[in-house]
Amino acid sequence: MNVFKWKLVSAFAALYLIWGSTYLAIRYAIETLPPFTMAGARFVVAGMILYGWARMRGAAALAPRHWPPAVLAGVLPVSWELFH
Repeated sequence: MNVFKWKLVSAFAALYLIWGSTYLAIRYAIETLPPFTMAGARFVVAGMILYGWARMRGAAALAPRHWPPAVLAGVLPVSWELFH
């Protein structure tokens, strides 16, 4: 099997495993967590993964003054329905 086919098969295997495990995670989360907590947890995990990935690719770290607006931008959409 040449390198291209190996990468293609690996990409499809990763897609099937990641996509398939999403439904299992949602099923478990629906049974154990409130909806807004589940959404918040998903956003926090996604944000940490993207931030780590960006840092590994050479992006500069956020300055301390950038964290409060970033946290507000992340929390406000999820919590808006709770207080509106």
